[in-house]
Amino acid sequence: MDEKMFNILKKNKFRNNIEIRPVKIYKEENLFYLKSSDKQNYVKHRLNQMKESFKEVLNITEFYSINHQSHVSFYTIGMVLIHTSTKLTNDSLYVVSNIDDSNDVLVKLNVKYLKKYSFFPGQIIVIFGKNPNGNEIIAEEIHCIPTISYSSAVEDEEHLYSKNYENGPISVCCFSGPFWNESTKFESLDLILEKIYDVLILFGPFVDSKMTAKYESSPQEIFTDEILVRIEKYVRKGMNLKVILIPHPEDVFTVGIFPHSFTFLNDKKLDDRILMFSNPSLFYINEFLFGLSTSDILLSLSSEELFCNQENEKADKCSDMLFCNDRISRICHHLIYQKSFVPVFPSKSPICYEKHNYLDMDVSPDFLIQCSKLITFEKQIGPTVVCNIGSQSTPDNKHYIEISLKSAKESNGKRYDISFLNLKNKS
Repeated sequence: MDEKMFNILKKNKFRNNIEIRPVKIYKEENLFYLKSSDKQNYVKHRLNQMKESFKEVLNITEFYSINHQSHVSFYTIGMVLIHTSTKLTNDSLYVVSNIDDSNDVLVKLNVKYLKKYSFFPGQIIVIFGKNPNGNEIIAEEIHCIPTISYSSAVEDEEHLYSKNYENGPISVCCFSGPFWNESTKFESLDLILEKIYDVLILFGPFVDSKMTAKYESSPQEIFTDEILVRIEKYVRKGMNLKVILIPHPEDVFTVGIFPHSFTFLNDKKLDDRILMFSNPSLFYINEFLFGLSTSDILLSLSSEELFCNQENEKADKCSDMLFCNDRISRICHHLIYQKSFVPVFPSKSPICYEKHNYLDMDVSPDFLIQCSKLITFEKQIGPTVVCNIGSQSTPDNKHYIEISLKSAKESNGKRYDISFLNLKNKS
């Protein structure tokens, strides 16, 4: 991998056995006052977020406007959008920019000379090509892999982290809802709580519409009396145990607008070892950065993609990363290198675009855990391990992820192990 693709950020130093530090956790506020200008401002934010990273990897100093009229090839940056269609096609492929002199004008993207491409609505790309009339760019090259930033421990600092692992590797478990059905009640949650982990991450839905139909209590009461009471009992098993809860779009106690959070628990005093984070979230477990989301971003990318791959085309960074592997790897590359938890724009689900900083993935995590209807997988994408725990719509036949985080001294180069396990076969 070309080292130019990554900017290395030093990890903060800490020495507690297990320390969880929130980086980006959202709390809902004023979501019913969505302004018409939010989407336009979000496009501007995304372009400004990405432009310097593209300049760095392409070794250029400026971009021309999208509608710059020229018979000479030039570089420009824009966001891919659909026009007059509900599905991205070669005929409905347009780009827009509102950070230059383009004035939000849609410009058609002509890709007839390209042999390889992978587009989706909302994608930030750099185009090298000509625009003879000002309203259509004839693309010669498409660049969609900018530099990204990620966290990394410097070798001479590794001894500082070793104190975090005096009792061996740190065990992390990821388990997703729903946790209830009418016949077995909370059996799946009870089974996972039988085993002890240093950090247990529970993804919603915790209380969905099927569950509320069978209870007379409010969703908040169901969560407190059935879910939270079990978790409080679990953390009493060990002084250093931590539990992280991530809400799901199907949780009935959320507002229903992404990003989601546990608003009804803001005034409740919780055990310090029980952490209510948002969807999405970025946080550290010791020196490892985790990114989590329960929204099906992977399926959205997969279903919206316009893809072409003709062989014998010259290799470049985009080709090496996007077209030499399987479809899942390609989708994951888009997710990491677009630096966003919601790269598809506009989304078919309600999103508060005003809170765009909570939608950014400005630092690539060590682990990105997703809950998608796509197949379960583990992929190394650049500096990030992307895992899909899957969408487990019923509590039957559930599986979960175990991650073992190792000290640098004991790792022999690989700092983690990952296993996908079936709950009913749990030892």
